Amino acid sequence: ELLSRYRSIATTGPAPFCGGAVGFFGYELGRLLEDLPTPRQGATSPAMVVGLYDVVAAFDHVDRRAWVIATGFPETDIDCRAARAHQRAQWLIEQIKGASPAAPNKIEARWSADRTCEDIERAIEDTIEYINAGDVFQANMTQRYTAEKPADVTAWDLFRRLRQTVSSPFGAYIAGTSEFQILSASPERFLQVTRDGNVETRPIKGTRPRHTDPAVDAALARELKH
Repeated sequence: ELLSRYRSIATTGPAPFCGGAVGFFGYELGRLLEDLPTPRQGATSPAMVVGLYDVVAAFDHVDRRAWVIATGFPETDIDCRAARAHQRAQWLIEQIKGASPAAPNKIEARWSADRTCEDIERAIEDTIEYINAGDVFQANMTQRYTAEKPADVTAWDLFRRLRQTVSSPFGAYIAGTSEFQILSASPERFLQVTRDGNVETRPIKGTRPRHTDPAVDAALARELKH
């Protein structure tokens, strides 16, 4: 309903994202659609956080170009939208000019795991048995680590340090609320859907690379199948 109020004409812009909704959909959101058992650990994050963005700064690191793009929303009158777009673009340009380029050189924190090594090993053994029994065909074993954020370090500082340390293709910083931010550095993308209906997925597990040699390509396919 919100997006329908601020729908833009489908035109090609200088960047893949020129304004719109950006946010976080948690696994717990599925409980609104399905009757699922209560998780072992209670949710420590919101089920969903989404923001509507009317102004965007986009950077092309290959050609070393940059754009500031403003939609003018939530104004809907053409003249009012144009005036707001100009004002918002100028505001973001000033924000960029005044931003500090430096990230902290070092951030120290003590991390603790939510499960012991023995617990993880037991869970892996159980999962192998589930697979052998045919109860499941795929499982994703995960572990949560927590740390106390240093008082003099902001979430944005942490993200900039993360980007210096981990060069991931799908990173994100989402300032959801005063108590909740997302700092993401992912090597894989679940789905991308383009305006013309093309869908692409780029997982990192359960795959094999393609090869220009048909014989090698077929061998890789057989290896994946088995």
